[in-house]
Amino acid sequence: MKYIALAIVVSLFVRSGEAQMQVGMNPTAPSDWGRAWVWKDQMRQARWFANGPWWLVQWDHGYYPAGRWVCEWTGNDAPKFVRGFGKVDEVLPGLAVLQVDYPDKGLVIQPYNRKAGSVYVGDVADMHLWMPGVNRSGSPFHPEYVASLKPFGALRFMDWQATNRSTLATWGQRRLPQDPQQWEAGDTRGVALEHCLALAKECDADPWLCVPHLADDDFIRRMAETIRDRLPDGRTCYLEFGNEFWNTAPGFACGAWFKSQAQLTGQPAAKLYGAAVKRMTGIVRPILGARAKIVLAGQAANVWQAKTAATAAGPGTFDAVSCAWYFRTAIGWQGTADHTVSDVLDACQSYVDTTLPAQLKAHADLAGSHGVPLVCYEGGQHLSVSGTHPIAAEVVQAQRHPRMGDLYRAALAKCREAGVTLAVGYSDVGPWKPEGSWGSREHMTDYDSPKWRALTEAAN
Repeated sequence: MKYIALAIVVSLFVRSGEAQMQVGMNPTAPSDWGRAWVWKDQMRQARWFANGPWWLVQWDHGYYPAGRWVCEWTGNDAPKFVRGFGKVDEVLPGLAVLQVDYPDKGLVIQPYNRKAGSVYVGDVADMHLWMPGVNRSGSPFHPEYVASLKPFGALRFMDWQATNRSTLATWGQRRLPQDPQQWEAGDTRGVALEHCLALAKECDADPWLCVPHLADDDFIRRMAETIRDRLPDGRTCYLEFGNEFWNTAPGFACGAWFKSQAQLTGQPAAKLYGAAVKRMTGIVRPILGARAKIVLAGQAANVWQAKTAATAAGPGTFDAVSCAWYFRTAIGWQGTADHTVSDVLDACQSYVDTTLPAQLKAHADLAGSHGVPLVCYEGGQHLSVSGTHPIAAEVVQAQRHPRMGDLYRAALAKCREAGVTLAVGYSDVGPWKPEGSWGSREHMTDYDSPKWRALTEAAN
């Protein structure tokens, strides 16, 4: 009898929603200005300047570890270590040990150090720059980076895939896993799909991938086949068409494309988006079956977008409805006369207590009417003002205040109360400034950030 009673208690606890919601994370794009230690080999995200010619390995290198880095290359020539390096010990041909001591403006390597007239020449190739203390065999990812993402049940690779700037239409245009550089300035191809799946596997997380909005049917089919062949047993892959089809702000190519298609056809972008989801599902479902969880995206502040898209997509074409769980101050809010951090946090608390629950409920009701769960693709604080705004300093200071962590806990509680099954934070690492403090922590080892602590507590 006591086992029956225990089972009833556990069942009630699970149905209450308190144990059902997973917490995920959006990893920040691994660019040369990024602060996350993504790769063991930092040449994977180095930036090439042809008029140097030189490689800029890390722009914001003050947040990377000092110590002994190792450079390897092939060729008879040797690179020139222009900036950011102390002692350079060329141990063997093609191998140098470099002392790095927190330079202000990154590491610069010039691969060609000979001139023929006005042109640099040389045969340096296949260059690698290994961070201190890593084992070069096995995983390409830095072990501390993997460890930092381990708490999260899902990883959404929207930024890794350069989704907002994507120009990928055919499978042959994509970046390959063996390509030496996995990111470039203004990237439009994103990290190789195989690396996204590999990181999710190492972190024991479900991958959440975005299908490029220009992708043809063959691209979508091959993408689904790659996922099928690499997704571990027992794992689900969330699939989303593009990102924020309604967002026409600069830099959001998907939204701009749907707007242009709406103008051409005379139909709402939401209806066209729903049709795109239906097309994607028709290609993906025969390949991945139930291992794919098709996400129909919604706009938190306007449930009409998701309703219209859901109707256009039709029944059985999606497995979840999504919206964001962001919170902020009210639009146009200027703060009080003395512009205190408490003012900013109080205004955010009001949003969490009133606006956010209403947004979540509207989308949860829609999801329920289609018999699918609600998931949240992004979320966290959404404070963004100009650098000259009256509360610019307070917006940044609020990121470091302990109450910011409490706001995250409260917002995640609202998600649980609304029946959200997965709430994904945005994003893992990034600088904090008035225009946007999207990183849950400011740099790789900022594990005491109030935002980061709240998210990892909820994820564990």
